[in-house]
Amino acid sequence: MKTRAFSSSTFGVLVAVGMGLLANVACSTAPDPPAGSGESIGGGGSGAGAGGTGGDAGSAGAGGQSAGSGGAGGQPPGPSGGGAAAPFVEYEAEVMETNGVVLEPTRAFTAVASEASGRQAVRLSNVGDYVRFKNQGPSNSIVVRYSIPDGGSDFWTTLSVYVNDELRHKLPVTSRYAWTYGDHNHFNQPDQNNPGLGVPHHFFDESRALLSDIPAGATIMLRKDASDTAAEYVIDLVDMETVAPPLPKPAGYLSLIDDCGGTPNDASDDSGALQHCIDRVQGEGHAGLYLPPGEFRSLSKPLSLSNITVRGAGMWHTTVSGYFARFDCWGNNCKYHDFSVFGDTIQRKDDSPENAFGGNGSSGSLLENIWVEHVKVGYWTGADTNGLVIRNCRMRNLFADAVNFYGGTSNSIVEYTHARNTGDDAFASWSPADRALNRKNVFRRNLVQVPWMANCFGIYGGEDISVEDNVCADVVQYPGILIARQFGSHPFSGMTRIERNTLLRAGGSAYNEEHGAFKLHAAQGLLQHVTVNDLEIIEPTHAGIHIEGPAAMDSIWFNKVNIKKPRTAAFHLSPGSNGAMDAAYVVATEAPVGVIDQSQGQFKILPGAGNAGW
Repeated sequence: MKTRAFSSSTFGVLVAVGMGLLANVACSTAPDPPAGSGESIGGGGSGAGAGGTGGDAGSAGAGGQSAGSGGAGGQPPGPSGGGAAAPFVEYEAEVMETNGVVLEPTRAFTAVASEASGRQAVRLSNVGDYVRFKNQGPSNSIVVRYSIPDGGSDFWTTLSVYVNDELRHKLPVTSRYAWTYGDHNHFNQPDQNNPGLGVPHHFFDESRALLSDIPAGATIMLRKDASDTAAEYVIDLVDMETVAPPLPKPAGYLSLIDDCGGTPNDASDDSGALQHCIDRVQGEGHAGLYLPPGEFRSLSKPLSLSNITVRGAGMWHTTVSGYFARFDCWGNNCKYHDFSVFGDTIQRKDDSPENAFGGNGSSGSLLENIWVEHVKVGYWTGADTNGLVIRNCRMRNLFADAVNFYGGTSNSIVEYTHARNTGDDAFASWSPADRALNRKNVFRRNLVQVPWMANCFGIYGGEDISVEDNVCADVVQYPGILIARQFGSHPFSGMTRIERNTLLRAGGSAYNEEHGAFKLHAAQGLLQHVTVNDLEIIEPTHAGIHIEGPAAMDSIWFNKVNIKKPRTAAFHLSPGSNGAMDAAYVVATEAPVGVIDQSQGQFKILPGAGNAGW
């Protein structure tokens, strides 16, 4: 069995792909983790997943082939990038034992497998179809990334989970939070959920559950039983994890249940109790607000708070759910720890603030050990935010960004965080020219998987922005990393540093263009002051490095870049690109073409020492 092992002790990532283990991504030079970064605790007990499949074009299966029986598999060395520390082990369905259909690898947009991790998955269509694997270590929880046919926003069913051939859990699944339709003209439009538009995409969602203890060596099986009523299930991956017991209430904290009348695990609206407790903490000088184990629903209004600490019992144990599961910090210094936010967003509407965390005041705030799903944005910062820290979080199955550092946000960090299935840039720093300049923001040691729209990392203007030691895998339509004068951004100043990152199967086709895995785009002005060091680009969908104008570029440096198996070329210079970049120790392997130059010679690659293969 090939796995991804996300190790909190090595701060590394073992990355598996559909055709076998591709890379052991680990950094021995990682700094000591921040407090709590290796914890297996987490929040949320709702277990409510979602999904969608069916109707995929170009993803015909491979005839029900089996693949392996759960052995450990080899783990060859790989890229030098970092990645998020995380306490779960990831198992790819396409290398599990199965009697279902293993979907052929594809990157064709609208094919369900194109949005799967490793660009492969397994379809279970008949009663009795299963995927099965051996648990590599002890665990007591499961996350399944899956897709079922679009049954509308109210279709729920189950998938059966077996341990050592005994039924352990009926995992809830739904099509509510998946399936988007139409081309880019329907992006952010009211009809985006209309199947009549065609162009289906955004197929996958996830479901999670706490289970009783599962020992190492136990056999885990997902099976379509007669009571599991979706026409088919496409299984992408499974995450297994050992979850610690719930965290107790800290001294001096108010309890949402005992002190403010919150009622977990029922259909009642807890918005009033939540806001009442927040107000009491702020008004009476308590140390903070404790959210006990359970699911609390916020159904009537967002939560308004400032200068407060909110702690849950763990991201697997405490969940705030519902359409108004939103924490708006209006007075800075909001600290959030150890719970989940599961919203109820079913389409992207940019005029609706369906963000799990935000507000005008994010300065001095902290988001730690937080799990976010089914909202538009995980964290959208208020203008002029300073000193926000986001770490050890999980942001998945969103309709837009996981995090956007917006409008003058500075000295802020996202680290050790996992994003998957985002509907816009997973992590962005956007510095529009009509706002203050973004300065000294850092994205480091994060893992991004399968953004279904936009990039893993998008940097739009600003001063001294850094993207360091990250892994970006399986971008569906866009680059893995985009550095752009776009969206009315400020110029780049100081030095934008892109260092020790890995891009796996990045790049894609969108807006009638083939985007490279790493892209520099001078769309609205001069792009300069960018240095790229120790970049690994593996099997990009199109070119490895992509340059696009129409404005000029200068003061651009690439050093120590490995480009492996690009489908088109090592470099693509688009029509209208102009300026120059320096390239040293840039090595391309198995590139069909070294440079596709459509700039008519107006863009120059200035070669230094150590280049090869292009």
